[in-house]
Amino acid sequence: MGTAPDINGIADYPERWIDFGYRATHEMTRVAKDLVNAFYKPHSFYAYFAGCSTGGQQALAEAQRYPRDYDGILAGDPGHNRTHVSTYFLWNYAALNSAPDANWKSGDECITAPQLKVLQRLYSGPVNSRTGERIYAGLTPGSESMPLGPVMQGDPAIWPAQQFYLFKWALGQDFVPEHFDFDHDLDRVELLDLRASSTPMQATFQTLPGMEASF
Repeated sequence: MGTAPDINGIADYPERWIDFGYRATHEMTRVAKDLVNAFYKPHSFYAYFAGCSTGGQQALAEAQRYPRDYDGILAGDPGHNRTHVSTYFLWNYAALNSAPDANWKSGDECITAPQLKVLQRLYSGPVNSRTGERIYAGLTPGSESMPLGPVMQGDPAIWPAQQFYLFKWALGQDFVPEHFDFDHDLDRVELLDLRASSTPMQATFQTLPGMEASF
């Protein structure tokens, strides 16, 4: 599977959203099987898929949409509920950039009131701004400096371009992270998201000889 240098560039091309969500993996599989048959001419062979994170989401999408593509599927740390994962990133970004004095500065010895408010938002996690319904889990204490933690999520020069493409697809190229409505805007994004793979495994795959495992 290939990657694109700028995923925001496909915001105006809905067909490519489908490719990214699930179709490209299936088409890659179909072509790969044709190549194996043409080159090796085997009497039969088994096909397996293994992926992690986005690859884990691709694995689940295969099991759900194309259950006959593979004899075995291994989904590692699958990003199956991608809309809510992206909303979690956006929630943290908004919290970290909500006030000019909320970020930690060199020489600070105590947590200020704005900094404490930010920490409380990070640990509580995103909620619907109208109903209070939980959207995604909050930050796990001790993970603050991890690669996907708030140290990276608060960087306005990097994080929006890397992680907010879904919102640009759904809400337009002029999407502004600070203006996101965690109620109405979330509904619009969920209706559009073709990457989500959170539905149960199809009965078809469960009745086939192949196996699916997640970790």
